[in-house]
Amino acid sequence: MSQFLDSRHLRLVAEVARTESVTRAADRLNVTQSAVSHQLREIEHRLGTVLFIRSGRRMLPSPAGRLLVDAASRVLATIGEVEHRVSQLARNVAGELRLSAHCHTGYHWLPAIVKGLRPQYPTFEICISPEFTMDPIAALLDARIDLALMNNDSDDRRLRYYELFDDEHVAIVDPSHAWAARAWLTPEELVSEQLYLYSRSIEHSFIVQKVLRPAGVSLERVTYLQLTEGILEMVKAGMGVSVLPRWSIVNAIAAGEITALRITRGGVFRKWFAATLRDVPPTPFMEAFMRLLVLQGPAAKIPARRAAVSRAARQPDAAAAPAAPAGTPPRSRPSRSVRSRHSS
Repeated sequence: MSQFLDSRHLRLVAEVARTESVTRAADRLNVTQSAVSHQLREIEHRLGTVLFIRSGRRMLPSPAGRLLVDAASRVLATIGEVEHRVSQLARNVAGELRLSAHCHTGYHWLPAIVKGLRPQYPTFEICISPEFTMDPIAALLDARIDLALMNNDSDDRRLRYYELFDDEHVAIVDPSHAWAARAWLTPEELVSEQLYLYSRSIEHSFIVQKVLRPAGVSLERVTYLQLTEGILEMVKAGMGVSVLPRWSIVNAIAAGEITALRITRGGVFRKWFAATLRDVPPTPFMEAFMRLLVLQGPAAKIPARRAAVSRAARQPDAAAAPAAPAGTPPRSRPSRSVRSRHSS
């Protein structure tokens, strides 16, 4: 049987059952009595059964009618709820923000941001999608998430990037390790130990491509493990060392579970971005989320000379640029050539 019923039919049947009268149902539906009678006869004809039985002046549902009335109650309630939620989304008074972080399975920073957003946005939710951590951009382009937290940018014109903060990649060791009292390590020292890397392979590793290979060192003992918590457990057990973004492990460092060391005297730094679809304007809730993320992100201690060069490279007229007013969202910019496509 092909589908015939729609919400108008369900509302008509529900009103006739509620009022037990075609006349009163017509008044509630703002149509004529003859229109209700005609539509009711059409529904019964299409379904091949009587839906109402006359009892004096009353219209009482038949067994088939009761089945339809029960279904109408559920379906119309669902439609009403959906319409209400869509209205809230349209007015930016409720909704959800779906996000995933690139090569990053730790979300220790999220509760503080949720707490900061709750007073102004009590009916909004943040939904984490860790299954997209290896390729959040693909999920973003497929509309499976709304925001991708990336440690690289791209020249894809379908995307808009917002600069968030600089983060330092650090070597981590067990506090009892012989290196724990050191301030920094060389690339040669780093590869002398069992090394755990958050990456799919050597070709996708940021630290390999940007630090180890340029230094001319090769990996002898390396394990690729795409789980931050798993890497931390291996390091804490003294089974090896690793390199991770400081932001992703700041709680473990603060708790004394691991010791972080700078890689080379000057350190290794990388910028985090928030990526959205260019054709989808960010909601006020998303903008507030990014503002808090910038405020609560790491204050990477980049050496002064390097920081000055980095700022000048990003914004030649930085000295003349006015300061952004308080409460403005992170600065978005046109996409540019890819600086790095590698994971941690």
